Amino acid sequence: MLTNHLELIRQSRAKQNLALDESKGYSSMEIIDKQSLLMAAGGMTFKALNTGEMVDILAGLTHLAYLSAEALVCSGREIAVLPPPGYQAYEMLTIMQMLSEKIHFCSSGKTECYIDLYHCCAALAANFLNADFEKAFAMLHQWRLNGKTQPALTICDCAMFPDLTDCLYE
Repeated sequence: MLTNHLELIRQSRAKQNLALDESKGYSSMEIIDKQSLLMAAGGMTFKALNTGEMVDILAGLTHLAYLSAEALVCSGREIAVLPPPGYQAYEMLTIMQMLSEKIHFCSSGKTECYIDLYHCCAALAANFLNADFEKAFAMLHQWRLNGKTQPALTICDCAMFPDLTDCLYE
């Protein structure tokens, strides 16, 4: 799944003539920029967890996963995709703590931290929300391609995202 999502982002960046960083890593300022986007998306997700609105939680998790995948593509690094670890958190506070930790670890700029955050969001979407994460990711990606946002997605309001209701299995 991650491999397909990385390829989607690579293709869209090529179509938009957005260059990939060939330096094989991030500068301090790039890490700060990526971290600020992740923290804003995390805040949006936490607000959704607080309200319990499943579609908003899915939008937040998908947004976090998308930003993680985008960071991986933009790094210019070789990405070794390992099988995702299993996540079985079903209490809101536990989920918030786990996501906070994963977002914090991304401040290192390490590829494996972005991969771990992506897998965590995908697992929570599929297992906790009982949602079609693949479909939600594709819908968010298509929404971005249709010019609904800037390349660096900074929207932190679930109401601004595409309606992902069809991605919930019930």
